[in-house]
Amino acid sequence: MKQSIRKRIGIVLGCILAASASGTAWAKAELTGLVVLEHEHGAPQEGVAVSAPGANQDTSLSDGTFKLEFPKYGPGDEARLIITRPGWVVVNEFQLQRPLPKLRAAPLKIIICKAPDREKFALVFYRLKGTQAVEKTYQRKLAELEKKTTSTAADLAKLREERDQALKQVEDLSRQLAALAPDSVGQGVYREALQLYLDGQLDAALAALSDARLIVETEAAQKGVDEVVRGWLLKAGLQTLRFDFAGAALTYQAAVTRVPGSLDAWFEYGYFSQMQNHFPEAGEAYRRALVLARESENAAQIALILNNLGALERTENHNDAARQAYEESLAIYRALARQNPDVYQPDVARGLNNLGELERAENHNDAARQAYEESLAIYRALARQNPDVYRPDVARSLNNLGELERAENRHDAARRAHQESLAIYRELAQQSPDVYRPNIAANKNNLGNLESTEKHFDAARKAYEEALAIYRDFAKRAPDAYAPYVRTVEKNLAALPQ
Repeated sequence: MKQSIRKRIGIVLGCILAASASGTAWAKAELTGLVVLEHEHGAPQEGVAVSAPGANQDTSLSDGTFKLEFPKYGPGDEARLIITRPGWVVVNEFQLQRPLPKLRAAPLKIIICKAPDREKFALVFYRLKGTQAVEKTYQRKLAELEKKTTSTAADLAKLREERDQALKQVEDLSRQLAALAPDSVGQGVYREALQLYLDGQLDAALAALSDARLIVETEAAQKGVDEVVRGWLLKAGLQTLRFDFAGAALTYQAAVTRVPGSLDAWFEYGYFSQMQNHFPEAGEAYRRALVLARESENAAQIALILNNLGALERTENHNDAARQAYEESLAIYRALARQNPDVYQPDVARGLNNLGELERAENHNDAARQAYEESLAIYRALARQNPDVYRPDVARSLNNLGELERAENRHDAARRAHQESLAIYRELAQQSPDVYRPNIAANKNNLGNLESTEKHFDAARKAYEEALAIYRDFAKRAPDAYAPYVRTVEKNLAALPQ
C-alpha cells in the first residue's frame, strides 16, 4: 500500500482567518454543525469552542451540535471557522473555509482527533470521500447504460472493471491528501478545487482545475516545485474518480513535462502507470523519482519508491532486482519505525509481506515464514488500535501464512490460519460484499484444497461449491477477471472422487 511521499507537516488547530464582508445585515446567514470524534460516524463531542470572524462564539453541546450566526453576512459569503480544543486538531480542516449556506442547509460535520493521530484519521476520511465519489460515478454511468437499448453484458463488465481501477487510485489520492498540511496550501486553484471535491462537487472541482488555470499558476508561481505541481496531481487523481483514465494519463504527462524536477510528479505518474499495467512508463517514472529522492536524502521517500519499484520488478519476473529493492526499502523502514513506530510500522509490515511473497515464490519457505509471521504480528497490533483500517491486512496475512503451512504439510496450523482469515472476511463482507466476497471464495478454495489433501472429500466439496458460486456470480459481471478462478475451482471439484 502506497505511503504518501509528501513531507509530514503538523497543523495548528484554529488558524485565524477573515470572513468576507460582502453581505448585509438583512441577509444574515447562519451555520449549524456537529463535532464528532475521529471519523464521520464518530461519537459527538461536547465542549469544543467554535467561532468565526463576524460571528458569535459557540461551544458544542452534549450531542456535538453548535450554531454560528453571521449578522453582517449573507449566504454565499466566505467564512473560516476556528475550532479550539488544546491538543486536538481537525481531521477535515480543508472544510473549515467555505461559503455560508442557505437556510436549512445540512449541518457541517467537523471531525476532531488527538494531534498525533491526524494523518491516520485524515487517511480514513479521504478514503471515504474517494470511495463515495467513485460510487457516485459508477451509479451515474450504470444508469446511462441501462437507458441504452444497445448496452451489452460486456459494457456492464467494462464499467465494473473501471470502478475497480478507480478504487485502486482512491488509496493513492487519499494518502496524498492525508499527508498535506492545510496551512501549507495557499488560496489558489488547488484549495478551491479541493474544497469543492470534499463537498461532493467533483465536476465543479475538475472545472476549477482547467489546464488554462493550472498553466497560469505554474508559470507565475514563485514556490517550490512540489507546490507548483499539486494542482496537476489533484486533477489527475480526480479524473480517475470519474473513470477518465486517458485524461489522467495526459495530466500526469503534463505535470512531469512542465515540472520535471518534481519528485511527487514522477512518483505519482509511476504509480498511476503501474496500476494501469503500463509497466515501461511506470519503471521510467519510478527511476526518475528515485534519483530525485536520493538527491534530497529523504529516507521515507527513498523507501517508498524502492518498495513500489520492487513490486514492479517482480511483476516482470525480475526477482533479483525485486529482492534488492525490497530489502533496501525494508531496512530503511525499520530504521524509521524505531524513531516513529506509529507512522512507519505499517510500512514495515507491508514490506515484510512483499518480501515473504517473493521468498515463497522462490521456495525459500523458512525465510517466507519468518517474514509472514513478523508481518502478521505487526498487523494484529495495529488492528487492535484501528480495526477498520487493518483487519483486512490481518486476514490477508493469515491467508498467506495458511497457504505456506499447507505447502509444508502443517495441516492443523493451515486450517487455523484459513479459518480465522475466513471469519474476518465474512464480517467485512457484511458491510462491503463486492469488495470482500472474492476473498471469501479464495479462502474457501484454499480450505477445499486442504480438506481434499486430508481426504475429507465431503468437506472439500462443500468448500469448493461455495467458492464456485461466488466466483460464478462475479464472472457474470466481469468475465475476464473471474473466469480463470471459475475454471480453477471447477477443476478442483472435478478431481474429487465421486
